[in-house]
Amino acid sequence: MPKKIIITGASGLIGANLSKALINRGDNVYIFTRDINKTKNIIPGAADYIEWDYNKPDKWAECLNNKDSVIHLAGANISGKRWSSDYKETILKSREISTRNLADVISSSTDKPKSFICASGVNYYGNSGDKLLIEEEESGNDFLANVCKIWEDEAQNVEKAGIKRRSIKKNANPV
Repeated sequence: MPKKIIITGASGLIGANLSKALINRGDNVYIFTRDINKTKNIIPGAADYIEWDYNKPDKWAECLNNKDSVIHLAGANISGKRWSSDYKETILKSREISTRNLADVISSSTDKPKSFICASGVNYYGNSGDKLLIEEEESGNDFLANVCKIWEDEAQNVEKAGIKRRSIKKNANPV
């Protein structure tokens, strides 16, 4: 039976490949996007394209009902531009607030998704050199590690509503 899956960040490298694979598998993929026309060209065949401004959950909250899973990959491009203090704030807030708002809406939904998957991003563990890392390692202390830690903390909030959560930590030195 096809799954009903929401994906944020679908036009990114991981999101586009994942969305296409799920569509090809026969799942009903609902894409939350800032640019519907661009995303339709990148990823044709989705069940729906929902205009998404993470700061305005009232515009997309209803779309979360009656879905099997939410896969949250959205966030400002970390290699998109020079990391000024303003852009660092954009990188952080795009992950922190979007995840908080998704978790809040999921928690208050009448027909909650069964699972929430969040890919917190590169360098959760910071610069660990040649150290072999396992999932239970503490997060690092540099900028990206702190962003990922905040992102993970926000994602944990769906568990309070009884939603299964899986986080995927991507590191430059994965196990």
